[in-house]
Amino acid sequence: MTDMHDDNAIRRSFRLGLLGLAGLGAALVGNGCSALLSFEQCMIDSDCSGFGDGYSCEDGRCVSDSQGSVGEGETVGDGDGDGDPSGDGDGDLSGDGDGDLSGDGDGDGDLSGDGDGDLSGDGDGDLSGDGDGDLSGDGDGDPTGDGDGDIVPVDMIDDFEDGNGALIPADGRQGFWYVFNDGSVGSSQTPAADMVLPELGGASGTNRAMHTNGTGFTEWGAGLGIDFKNMGGNNAMKMAYDASGYTGIVLMAKGNGPVRASVQIEATTPEGEGGTCVSDCDLHGMLLNLTEQWQQFVLPFDQLNQEGWGTPAAWDAMTTTGLQFRVNANVDFDFWVDEIGFY
Repeated sequence: MTDMHDDNAIRRSFRLGLLGLAGLGAALVGNGCSALLSFEQCMIDSDCSGFGDGYSCEDGRCVSDSQGSVGEGETVGDGDGDGDPSGDGDGDLSGDGDGDLSGDGDGDGDLSGDGDGDLSGDGDGDLSGDGDGDLSGDGDGDPTGDGDGDIVPVDMIDDFEDGNGALIPADGRQGFWYVFNDGSVGSSQTPAADMVLPELGGASGTNRAMHTNGTGFTEWGAGLGIDFKNMGGNNAMKMAYDASGYTGIVLMAKGNGPVRASVQIEATTPEGEGGTCVSDCDLHGMLLNLTEQWQQFVLPFDQLNQEGWGTPAAWDAMTTTGLQFRVNANVDFDFWVDEIGFY
């Protein structure tokens, strides 16, 4: 016959064993493990003393007074039962309440953390990742995808829509388009010097543009130009126009090869034409690589340079006299210009 004291000892050992298992469950919960005990903890340990201080019985489970019960899918008991341990009730691990994992709290539902609602992470609201706010991916801020950063002139020099050979008269500007060349024997250029007028077929759906072509120039080449301030007639002289209030000139162009666009100033305009250049007048400009398709080109004043073969002259936007487009010698050329303006 079993001794009564031994029987009580067995009962105490069994109870302590169950409490030990319950304690193990608490330890697993505390360590973030997902394996939870499935039996009703309070039936075994009614005061939850086996879990340590700060636990009480709730709905048959021993619950931390500070954490709350463990919800389905959670490894830590935050008490919201949403499947994540963050305690924000949104179903993700970030704890920001917006439903994504970025932890940015921006409520945009993407993972980038930039708050713009797309996944690129650049904060511009499109997926291209270039940060410019359009989908082209070229980073220029327009949707054309050509990377040129299309600029609208703030002061149009000429758009040729009036069909005449003069620029648009504005802000004291007055001038006429002209062709020029080295006069090589057997050479030819159109239009003729006394018939420089726009032709049909402008850029960006417009009606007209200025066009020239030629061949056979063997000395220095040929070109097309406009004076900003020239009264014409018997007193035809190039006078200074103050363009210092602008950043540069913008234009559309197309053609069969490179064309140098140059801005004349008094110091690079020959004396006989109204300037101060005595000889070797080397204009400030830049090369335009034209193609068969219309493109926009920008001539920033602070990036225009002389070619280096002539008389040095400091750039001065306050004394501009005109704009020229020139091709080198021994080139069969054909090019168009349109939508020319200051920006």
